[in-house]
Amino acid sequence: FANKINIDSLTTALEHATDDSVKFYILCDLYDYYYLKDDNKTRNLADQILVITNKSTNQQVQANGYTLMADHEGELGHYISSKNYYQKAIELNLALNDSSAYSNSLFNLGVTYDYLGDYVSALKYYFKSLDIFQQLNDKSGVAEILSNIAVLYSNQLDYENSAKYSLQALEI
Repeated sequence: FANKINIDSLTTALEHATDDSVKFYILCDLYDYYYLKDDNKTRNLADQILVITNKSTNQQVQANGYTLMADHEGELGHYISSKNYYQKAIELNLALNDSSAYSNSLFNLGVTYDYLGDYVSALKYYFKSLDIFQQLNDKSGVAEILSNIAVLYSNQLDYENSAKYSLQALEI
């Protein structure tokens, strides 16, 4: 019941919002709510978010929008467009000096390359992201990346490197 009231409040707020940045964040909240609950509504919200993202001059809105679109496209298995959105988000997060978001985008780009079967590029982005997460002392991020690196090596039957990175992740 509480979720219904919150969604009704967000929908009402969206109808009355005049500022695109406000609309953007309301749409993102609605997207998060409907994600995995209603594919049609999720797709429609993603389309609206993309329109605002593309016309916005606010780099933070653009970076967040492209990240959301990259995630959305990746979930649909559209890895090429997902990769393109992550690359846009990376450029914007770098310009915004947002190291955490930048590193997350690098990591997710690595995941996308992994899905595409381009393991060399996947490792390149995993290691770039790993370096930044280590500098930020983000142990959870470091452990997650190390685990992904281990799985990538395992999938390539390189069990020595897979074990090495698995153990590092477990230590953290």
